[in-house]
Amino acid sequence: MATDVGTREQILDAAIALIESEGESAVRVDRVVAMAGFTKPVLYHHFTDKDDVIVSAQAERYRRSLEWANLGVAAMTNQVKSKKEFETRLVAAIATFATAESRHHRSVRNEVIGSSVSRPELQNAVAELNQAFVSWLEVEIERWRSNGWISPQFPTRNLAEWWAVQIHGRYFVEAGRETDDSDEWLEVLLSSVRHLLGL
Repeated sequence: MATDVGTREQILDAAIALIESEGESAVRVDRVVAMAGFTKPVLYHHFTDKDDVIVSAQAERYRRSLEWANLGVAAMTNQVKSKKEFETRLVAAIATFATAESRHHRSVRNEVIGSSVSRPELQNAVAELNQAFVSWLEVEIERWRSNGWISPQFPTRNLAEWWAVQIHGRYFVEAGRETDDSDEWLEVLLSSVRHLLGL
């Protein structure tokens, strides 16, 4: 028998699949429980109503997309032994901003933000996830500083917030754009990162 956590996650996975394939309007209790392999009483044990399912699924989509960004930043400095190696990995990490997967995750986060406009619970969830992400980045940046890889002139919290904005913000210029100026944009970003981190 599935655990309560496993059951909730399966229900969320079904709702997420519907949102990503057909949009929020496809999230109906009958469809979600059929996809997840449960009954309505099981769903209502974990969620109050359909909107609770949608809010929870959208928050989970957002959390997963930020987790992907966390893994990218963590991989950048995993087992780094020198400043030169850090700089090399930083350049490689910045290049991933232009990948299809990175664009997809930015798109997901912006879809969720759009959905949160009329849902205060989702707005709060997104805000909490963003703050947790910035706090995690702050710890990472402080570790880079203490290892001697960077010498920034700015407070760590401000750098973490700036980095988070860069991770999210590219969406605003790439959404609906037919041409790709990623190379030029990446050069500007890399130059900015080097300056702000004191490289």
